Amino acid sequence: MNMGEYKMIEALVQRLEAAAQDVATKTAAAAYSMEWVKLDRYIELSGDTMDAVQARRKTGKWLDGDQCKMVDGRLWISLPAVQEWIERWEQTSPLRAALSSARASKANRSA
Repeated sequence: MNMGEYKMIEALVQRLEAAAQDVATKTAAAAYSMEWVKLDRYIELSGDTMDAVQARRKTGKWLDGDQCKMVDGRLWISLPAVQEWIERWEQTSPLRAALSSARASKANRSA
């Protein structure tokens, strides 16, 4: 092998090592996910509003200790619990039930 080939191989090895390190860093970051986030971060992530969150707490839709909790005077939101609440809401939504009922009624009239 000549000197040019050694340099080419060395550059390739450096690129492969850098790529492997990048993959390891991304894998570690993906493995670290927070279950609870502060209200400001939740609003940023979801696009929800502070008023909507407070209204859900006030009406009992979100329960302290389940979807949210106060820690040192700051409101924290559980992302997995909120996701579960959203999925349950979709299944029990009055609007969804009304649409399903209307579809069933229309299907019965057509038959």
